[in-house]
Amino acid sequence: MNPIRTLYIRNILRDLWAARVKAAAFTAVCIAVSIAFAMRPGTPANLTDEQKEELAAYEQQLDEYDAAISDIEASIRENDRQTEELRTYVNNSIYMHLDPDNIQTATVQYGLQTEGNVGNILNSFITYINDGGLRESVPAEDADLQPEYWRDVVSSYINSNILNITVLHYDAGRCARIMNLIKQRLQEQIPEIQAVQGGFTLTEMESTQYVKADAGIVNTQNGYLNSLKGFETSSADLHNRLISYRNNKSSYMENNAPDFASDAEKAGQEESRGRRMMKYALAGILFGLVLSCAVLLLRYIMSDRLRSKEDLRDTGLNVLGSYHAKRGYGPEIGRSVMDVKMLAETAAAPGRGDGGMSAKTVADICSVGDIGSAANINSVANNGAALENQTGRPAVYLSGLHDDEITRKVAGDYVAALAGEGAGASLGFHIDENADELKQMIAASSCLLIAQAGKTTFRDLKKQMQICERFRVTVIGCVVIE
Repeated sequence: MNPIRTLYIRNILRDLWAARVKAAAFTAVCIAVSIAFAMRPGTPANLTDEQKEELAAYEQQLDEYDAAISDIEASIRENDRQTEELRTYVNNSIYMHLDPDNIQTATVQYGLQTEGNVGNILNSFITYINDGGLRESVPAEDADLQPEYWRDVVSSYINSNILNITVLHYDAGRCARIMNLIKQRLQEQIPEIQAVQGGFTLTEMESTQYVKADAGIVNTQNGYLNSLKGFETSSADLHNRLISYRNNKSSYMENNAPDFASDAEKAGQEESRGRRMMKYALAGILFGLVLSCAVLLLRYIMSDRLRSKEDLRDTGLNVLGSYHAKRGYGPEIGRSVMDVKMLAETAAAPGRGDGGMSAKTVADICSVGDIGSAANINSVANNGAALENQTGRPAVYLSGLHDDEITRKVAGDYVAALAGEGAGASLGFHIDENADELKQMIAASSCLLIAQAGKTTFRDLKKQMQICERFRVTVIGCVVIE
């Protein structure tokens, strides 16, 4: 028997033709990608070293312009953010609306009595007032008091065991409301501080409201206004620098862009571009075809399965028929059975002669696979000659390589057709495991294999044919289910 495993590789071209639409589509994609790659902008070809240095210097200068422009744009964004924050403060804050000659002022003094650390307790209140706790969760009805701007108008300090709090405002009514809200919030804060610092008593000693003048406020307000003006001036300067750098870059590109090609060279480059596209298109075609073939080859290398009846042409195994779920039998089953009957008669004509098998042959059979115990095989060998002569008709054993519905249907059709032609037939699916089926095959002396494309492996075929060869059963051919 010729080696089976190497024969199916020759069908790559046939499968490629069957998949020609998919292969053509893939090749077209490869061609399109190759042409797109050929048309990409790039460095002009055939530059001298001097020209390459000039081009590199030109591109480096452009990169420096781009980096400077990017830095200026980042500075503008940061300056605009700070300008907007300061402008909002100047326009909306309480402090910037104070009249230095008419400042509404409210003060309160608290006395602390405790056996604990006076400084720690009073500093807890200072932290609450100055670091934001006081300004958090202000009731909605007091939102007009603008707690987000209290930091500059609410101050506190410690004098021995005395806590002093001062509120400045441009409106007397709002000044009083802020002070009342502070007193209320301090009373609410006392339990939380006691939980940490221990027991103490905070007693309100004096609360006053009056009007005062403070020239220092004018200086602070002017400082904020000057800072705002400085940010606005800086913004204008940055925008002017940005315009200047952009103009300088445009001027540099206009005056220093390398021009390495004359009109004749440009014409030659256009012609060269056409040749380049053709070259890349051919490369795309080659790549698409080669990769398609490689995929099919990989499928064959990685798979040991029978794909069609053509895979068995040159194995020394007759393909006597095929079955397709839609097309039926090919050739017609009666024609196929005629070949099976004639081959079975030819195989049976010489007789088996020796009437049995040697012990060595039986031992060889035991090594083929799980076909039963040694005792069963000896029984088969001793009775083989008698079993094959029980009928005067040529006998054929149909060996299904798979025990499934489609295999049983095809095998059953052949058994019925052979019976109609006066030939004896028996059927089995497990000759490598079942001793009774093995007896039937030896008695028949002729074996017809039933294989399935896409399911039967070449290893399965080789194993079945090896068993038949060791029992001197003639494999007259194979029927392939496609």
